[in-house]
Amino acid sequence: MAAPLPPAAKSTSAPSQLLVLGMHHSGTSVVSNLTMMMGAYGGETNELLLHPENPLKFWERRDVVALDERRLVSGVQDRVASRYEVPEWVAYGFDGAKPGAAKVHEQAEAKAIVDKLNVRRPWVTKDPRMCLVADEWMPLLDAPMCVIVHREPL
Repeated sequence: MAAPLPPAAKSTSAPSQLLVLGMHHSGTSVVSNLTMMMGAYGGETNELLLHPENPLKFWERRDVVALDERRLVSGVQDRVASRYEVPEWVAYGFDGAKPGAAKVHEQAEAKAIVDKLNVRRPWVTKDPRMCLVADEWMPLLDAPMCVIVHREPL
């Protein structure tokens, strides 16, 4: 019997798990929505955060956003974050190596999300917060592709 492949070599198939990465207001919603219009599964309507006044905004899975927000809050270094009054979800002072904070791939909820999406490959998800924790999602994925959106500020 052959030895299992190392994580980086798990899949030789085309990417079927798309993570759209980019900061807030960089165009990730448009890219995510277009990707779904081209056939990638993003979730059922009731699973997505949609903006009623702007149908092109958000296109994020509620479960992914909630998990990422909790992860960022758990990784914030209070001594750094206390310098400014910003919402917790901004994650100012986030330290991915903060002791005691469970990484995304260590959480059963994250595995359940990926398992649910894997049934409908190819799939796409996005969350601006994921820019800080995408590396923690990677161990759960076997055919990932990251689409990095950069919006020139000028």
